[in-house]
Amino acid sequence: MGKYSNLICMDLVERIEEYIEQKGLKPGDKLPSERDFCDILKVSRMTARDALKKMCDEGILYSYHGGGTFVSPKKRKRDISHIVSSSGTGYGEEGPIKVKIISVKIKRADVRVTRYLNLPAETEVYRIKTLYIIENEPYTFETFYIPVSLCNGLENCKLGKKSIYSILEEMYHLKLLKIHNTISIGKATADESEYLKVPEESLVILERKVACDESGIPKAYSVGVTNFKRVTFVADIRVD
Repeated sequence: MGKYSNLICMDLVERIEEYIEQKGLKPGDKLPSERDFCDILKVSRMTARDALKKMCDEGILYSYHGGGTFVSPKKRKRDISHIVSSSGTGYGEEGPIKVKIISVKIKRADVRVTRYLNLPAETEVYRIKTLYIIENEPYTFETFYIPVSLCNGLENCKLGKKSIYSILEEMYHLKLLKIHNTISIGKATADESEYLKVPEESLVILERKVACDESGIPKAYSVGVTNFKRVTFVADIRVD
């Protein structure tokens, strides 16, 4: 796309955003078709298509093949300057969060988990799969690992009612004070795409967290996967 065409596209994006605001369209509401937008905004079909695609790529809109284009749920802000974990807190201004425990199973730790937690090979760990839902939309799918020896009977606790970290502290006197959080971009697996309701191999935000006790010894490991179109990371940085 040339520089001039790009400017026209950006102008149309702003006009479409104004249209959405003026019409009071809400997340999930359907937009006019490309053809209708051409008539409404007096632009070419190609320009309308480019602008709508750009807005879909940025997560402002989403579309289904043959189904039309819709207003996306607004992006959620995650403050990474003091983020903790979706297993604990750290969701900032997202509003009420519904927690759905998918499964709690005892597994042999794989190579990745043993490496992050410095465990002997095939140590038994709890694997807890959790889906976090905001405004009835799946937000983050998380898999949490912790050795069974640290919290035997964890499956009988009221998971989902309290954060896992609170349960570990209250029931097992295990206080996790430091979280090492690594954030990267990845692609959704079949399992993750099913729960997040996104196509397989869609871009996602990966958050790998290692939780340590007061001595700095790693005790728990988790992987959180979030649809990148649903979140914006922000941070307040102090300049000395």
